[in-house]
Amino acid sequence: MSVAFAGNSTSGSSREAGPLRVMIVDDSVVIRGLISRWVGAEHDMEVAASLRTGLEAVNQLERINPDVAVLDIEMPELDGISALPQLLAKKRDLVIIMASTLTRRNAEISFKALSLGAADYIPKPESTREASAADTFHHDLIQKIRHLGARLRRKAAVASPPLAPASPPPAARAPFVARPAAPAPAANALLPGALSTRPFSTLAPKVLLIGSSTGGPQALMALVTELGPVIDRFPVLITQHMPPTFTTILAEHLARSSRRPAAEAG
Repeated sequence: MSVAFAGNSTSGSSREAGPLRVMIVDDSVVIRGLISRWVGAEHDMEVAASLRTGLEAVNQLERINPDVAVLDIEMPELDGISALPQLLAKKRDLVIIMASTLTRRNAEISFKALSLGAADYIPKPESTREASAADTFHHDLIQKIRHLGARLRRKAAVASPPLAPASPPPAARAPFVARPAAPAPAANALLPGALSTRPFSTLAPKVLLIGSSTGGPQALMALVTELGPVIDRFPVLITQHMPPTFTTILAEHLARSSRRPAAEAG
């Protein structure tokens, strides 16, 4: 059984200020129920729909209009890896988090999904009866939804800045007073939440350290393709928050992307 919630969302500023709309797509009624309760308990997100198959998600996407989709891999009618490109074709900025049990096969599929446009993945526990596994799944999933959803909205805000207020009619304008020109703001100051940088050290580095978490695998794949000359000069060490099975697959994919040897640290 599939259940849809929250109706159609509004567009514009009210949509940007409202809670993140989450679409849950999983053929397990237990998993759908768990995620629905977790999302519904958060103040900054809401369940937009709870669906059983990828086909339902594709067919109902435009009506539901979610910000984030939690997409299972193994489902009847249309599995997650097949539904993924169809969902993104209908909504390019949809944040898709792949969910799968922790197996080598599903890890491979999850990394394939990243190459097809998924924002991240999350391993589902083998059994939700194990409290520690369910707690970890709960915490990680909510953090990924919140972080990736917020990043989507920051991008939308930069891409669509607010309109300037209309100029008053000529009769209401104040007299012109010449003032000295204000200094132009730095380029990075124009972006909300932009980080300031400090001068790079003149000392030659001996090793490059990279740390990543939510959204990291997708970013790492893009980054290492540009790091060839760096990797040839000194070692590159990467830390990525993920389970052991996935770190093995990550190392293999990084090796293929960089065309350099990469291995999971023992």
